[in-house]
Amino acid sequence: MVVPAGAGDDLTGERIYAQFCFACHDNGVADASRIRDVAAWGKRAAKGLDALVESSLTGIKLMPAMGTCMTCTEQQMHAATEYILERGS
Repeated sequence: MVVPAGAGDDLTGERIYAQFCFACHDNGVADASRIRDVAAWGKRAAKGLDALVESSLTGIKLMPAMGTCMTCTEQQMHAATEYILERGS
């Protein structure tokens, strides 16, 4: 069962990733950093979590604002960004 983003507090960073982010970040589509690319995410981590969350909210390069999760809250995008960053480092 797919739970729409924004449908509740139980939508974790992992679930958001699995529903929205994986399409690009698992395979590097549209030049997205792959989730387990330690070198790529290490550079991003150096910018700080707040900067990465801001990029996820506003978009960057080919990534659209909200990373296609148009119903996610800012807190949910923060959780998804943390999830990706933890797996990438």
